[in-house]
Amino acid sequence: MNESNKKGNAIGHISVVKANMYALIFAIPAFLISIFPYYLIWHNYEIENTDNLFTAIMLLVIYFVSLLVLIVVHELIHGIFFAKYSQSGWKAVKFGIMWKMFTPYCHGKEPITMNQYRITLLMPTVVVGLLPVIISFFVDSTTLNFIGFTMLLGGAGDVTVVWLTRKVKGSTIVLDSETQVGCEIIDDENKEP
Repeated sequence: MNESNKKGNAIGHISVVKANMYALIFAIPAFLISIFPYYLIWHNYEIENTDNLFTAIMLLVIYFVSLLVLIVVHELIHGIFFAKYSQSGWKAVKFGIMWKMFTPYCHGKEPITMNQYRITLLMPTVVVGLLPVIISFFVDSTTLNFIGFTMLLGGAGDVTVVWLTRKVKGSTIVLDSETQVGCEIIDDENKEP
């Protein structure tokens, strides 16, 4: 990990493998904000309608299909915010898959501010992770809660980069890394005028 914030240096860089490892550490806070409160509210954590095998299998299929769709939505949300904050809009956004790890990604090709970068990193986790969890508290859906919990884990790398860059001033200009999770400082706004 590189936490340096000098101009031209990488910051918050972690490999995709390490980002996935952080999901294990992030499981504890994700559990505390999703599954634990759900259990306190509804006094159970049982999968709905699993009285027969067909229904149980259908719920499992729905869960995995939902995850695949939400992974795509997660990357699309990154893209929406990269496009919003870039001068070239969607031309500054690249989507792809790192085939060695079968990991989809979204890369912003133009510099943006650190605050914009943080928003771009966090919004997918909020929309496809936290929002389903909150909705599950009101509609008593263990499946929805578990999908949200899983998507919170999927955002662990993004949350980690935000944490690693917490000391970088929000107006600092950064460029997203195409090969790692993290960014490079283009213009350090922390220096005195």
